[in-house]
Amino acid sequence: MQQSLKLDQFSSFKDLKMLLQRTMQGFTEMIVNLMKSQHLFESQDFPLYPLRLFGNLQSFVTIVKVHYTGYLNANEVSSPFASGIQLDKPDPDAEDYPHPEIYRKVIGKLLYLGFTRPDIAFITQQLSQFMQKPAKIHWDAAVHVLRYLKGTRFVGLFYSKDNDYQLTSYCDSDWGSCKITRKSVTGYCVMLGSSLISWKSKKQCTVSTSSAEAEYRAMARTVCELKWLSYLLPEFKVPVILPIPLNCDNQAAIYIAAIPVFHEKVKHIDIDCHVVREQVNKGFIITPYVSTDFQLADLLTKNLTSSQMRFALSKLGLFLMSPSST
Repeated sequence: MQQSLKLDQFSSFKDLKMLLQRTMQGFTEMIVNLMKSQHLFESQDFPLYPLRLFGNLQSFVTIVKVHYTGYLNANEVSSPFASGIQLDKPDPDAEDYPHPEIYRKVIGKLLYLGFTRPDIAFITQQLSQFMQKPAKIHWDAAVHVLRYLKGTRFVGLFYSKDNDYQLTSYCDSDWGSCKITRKSVTGYCVMLGSSLISWKSKKQCTVSTSSAEAEYRAMARTVCELKWLSYLLPEFKVPVILPIPLNCDNQAAIYIAAIPVFHEKVKHIDIDCHVVREQVNKGFIITPYVSTDFQLADLLTKNLTSSQMRFALSKLGLFLMSPSST
């Protein structure tokens, strides 16, 4: 019978760390040998790349670019968004990409990488809409993301040891941004102190008739995430300080949450109204207004300029790390 390990079996943290390192190394060798046996590498002499607890982005980018694009010397770019390309604009004359299975594999790996890279969350969400029948422009945009990752392979999330454990959230929406369905995009991010712990970029399920409605749906989705975190964090002995600020840049949506008389005018989003309003009344959240210039969730709903992206990433704790630390 397999016995479970307990922390008190280790005499020091160093012993536990050594065991984890050996376990990860063994896991790495097992995965690489399996991939080689399935001919997923072009050469049996492909170097063994070590895995870290949060992944090795340099290794990830190298493997993806070698296997799926066939080159390593592509020029680096400063933004994940390719300028001048309308990904969701219907074009019946658009050239189909001849290898959709490769496109799906690359997008799948970008979705996985998005667990630690919020800067590619929005573009990956956009590209994942065309998995069934990608066009040539979608493949070009995916390669553009890989070129961006190549230039930012040493960028990572920074988690400070000094933390006040105050949850703070930002939510935003881009109203009717999809040119095909006219659905809006929801984006939110949640900070624990100065550390980013949760984020999301997702197209809304229904069409909103106003920007306030789209924003309010984003608020309701963020409230659900905050409720889940309020149950999870105490399991790790992390206190949840109430109320939690839910920063929003749409004053109409804030008024709907704060003033019940507005609910008569928004009966078509009645459930979302109740979700947000109930948590406001309970003192679980407050809804301060934040200027669009300081709305960090913009990163998850639209294409930003280089200066706007640098500002948002610095506030979210995405910094250039030392190559030796990766």
